[in-house]
Parts: sequence; C-alpha cells; structure tokens
Amino acid sequence: MIHDFPTDNPIPLSEGLLDLEPEAFTVQDTAPSAPIILLSAAFGLICGMIGLFLMYAVNGYTLELSIGVGLICLSIGLIFSSVGLTTLAGSSALVSNLAFGCGVIVISVMFFALCTLSGALAATLIILSTT
Repeated sequence: MIHDFPTDNPIPLSEGLLDLEPEAFTVQDTAPSAPIILLSAAFGLICGMIGLFLMYAVNGYTLELSIGVGLICLSIGLIFSSVGLTTLAGSSALVSNLAFGCGVIVISVMFFALCTLSGALAATLIILSTT
C-alpha cells in the first residue's frame, strides 16, 4: 500500500530541524576542582572535630558515642560544603568533588595513623636502647 503524501507544502529545513544553538554543544565543566575538594575536606574535618568536642567534653558522653557523632558531623560538613561550593562555582562535578573530598580525608587519616605508628615504634626503640 503506497501513500501519496502532499508535496505542495513541504517543511523547509530552516524551521527548527537544523536550527541548533551553539550553546547546545558547549562542554560542561565536569572535572573536579582542587580548591573545592580541599576546602570541603577541611570544613568536614572541622565539623567532625567540633562534633566530637561538643559530645565528649561539653556533654560528657562516652568516647565511642562521641566518635560516632563526630563522624556523622564530618560527613554532613563534607557533603554540605561540597554541594555549596560546587553550586557557587557553577560546576557540574558534584560527584567527583565529593568522592575526591572523601579520598582526601581517608588519605589524611591513613597518613596520621602511619605517623602515629612510626612514632610509637621509634619511641619504643629509643626506650629499649637506653636501658
């Protein structure tokens, strides 16, 4: 079955089929931003320390509960600061900024643990060598 379409009034190509805006082809900024990552990680750590201090020293809760609340404050501070700074910068790299911010915190904690263990080992060796 063959249809005969009317050809007396064809659709011109300039009525929206090929009218593409140049803004449609711009590349969005999806690369993570180092200042946003570092500021978010710093703000998250500050919120975590404040939460730990308030729960342990001010309210007198146990250390385990205070550490848990401190970690929750750290996470909330990291998320809010990363979302806020990414929004203010006009970037669309929210997920990568959050992931790298968490990575910076994990690497910082691992470095602190390594320094603590090496310091404890050095102190033990010094004490053993002096006796």
